[in-house]
Amino acid sequence: MNKKTISLFTKKNFPNIIILGNFFKKGMKKMFKLLNRSRYIQEITKEEMKKIIKEIENVVILDVRSPQEYKEGHVAGAINIPVYEIERKAAKFIKNKGSVIVAYCSAGIRSRRALEILKKQGYKNLYNVKEGY
Repeated sequence: MNKKTISLFTKKNFPNIIILGNFFKKGMKKMFKLLNRSRYIQEITKEEMKKIIKEIENVVILDVRSPQEYKEGHVAGAINIPVYEIERKAAKFIKNKGSVIVAYCSAGIRSRRALEILKKQGYKNLYNVKEGY
């Protein structure tokens, strides 16, 4: 930055700006990228999931485990779309991208991955059961 740019900052009430160069700039880009990754994904507990299901109308409960795991037991009303099929099948089963979607698996890892895929597809109200079901 040249003196003209710096003086513009100070004229606009930014007297405490410290310029740290490209290293800081690259570090900030990485930080914002990480923050943006989870922008719409909320981590919740099993108890919070039960509360959401009880209180919110038309919530989508998404079981991303395998069909075999789903057959062995699942949350009442859950739809089963395995994480490896979520990219292809989500739009068929979840029409409204503004719907509240609660996803779970056995440990919270596959459901997190599925929600990241849904976020990229434009879904917004995403909740991950962090310890799984």
